[in-house]
Order: sequence, then structure tokens, then C-alpha cells
Amino acid sequence: MKLHRSEIQIQSVNEWSKNSNINFSGKKVLIVEDTIINAVLLQKILSKWEIQSEHVENGKIALEKIKNTSYDFILMDIHMPDMNGIEVTKQIKTTENLNKDTPVIALTADTMLTVANYENNYFNGFLWKPFEIDKLKNVLQQLFLS
Repeated sequence: MKLHRSEIQIQSVNEWSKNSNINFSGKKVLIVEDTIINAVLLQKILSKWEIQSEHVENGKIALEKIKNTSYDFILMDIHMPDMNGIEVTKQIKTTENLNKDTPVIALTADTMLTVANYENNYFNGFLWKPFEIDKLKNVLQQLFLS
């Protein structure tokens, strides 16, 4: 059932792409997500918008990637083993690296956290999981229109 639902969501991405006046083509994102199915779904959605994506499964690998590769934005899971997304984002934003000024979007299923929690922790936006495609679209529009 979940796979069927994902296929429906991806179809709606195609419809949105046709009606959108924002061109995401050529943008590059780092997806930091320890749940593989979430990362695969994100990659499929983003590829429909012609966004290039690279996926890593934890914060330590993400910190290595940002040293050598520049991204247009980063999608950061909050709850991960070894190092949580807040710690990783703080290191990205407070150390010299290619992505110090790159927008970071928090991904979380924790409904107890508020917008203020994310704004105070170096994030440029947030999405609660499971997220809706329109909400992802809105966050990206805000990033690239501002």
C-alpha cells in the first residue's frame, strides 16, 4: 500500500511540475537521511523537478561530503544514529566549509518541536514527516525566490 501511495504522490509531482513557473533544473541537494525508503522517495520526487540529489545515511558522512562538494540546499533528518541533524547542521553553519551559507531544511517526525526550535538551530526551513509534496514545494519556493 505505501508503495502505491508513493506512486500516486509522484504522479502529483508531475502535474505540479507542468504548472510551476520555478525552474529547479540543475539544483543540487544533499539528502542526509538514515531511512533508505525516505531518501529514495525524496530522490524520486526531486528528480521529477530535475534536481540532482546525493544521499548519505548519517551526519558523519554528510560532514565529509560538505568539505568537497557544494550544494544548493541540504535536506537534513533530525533523528539519526551517531550524530543528530541539529549537531550536524550546527557544524555546517559554524565551521569553514563550502556549504556554510547553504540553506538547510530540517526533516522530522517529532511533532513536539516547533518552528522556533528550528529557527534557533541554524535551519532555514523544516518539514514534518511524512511530508506532503506541496509543503516540500513551498519550502523550496521560499528558498529560491528569496
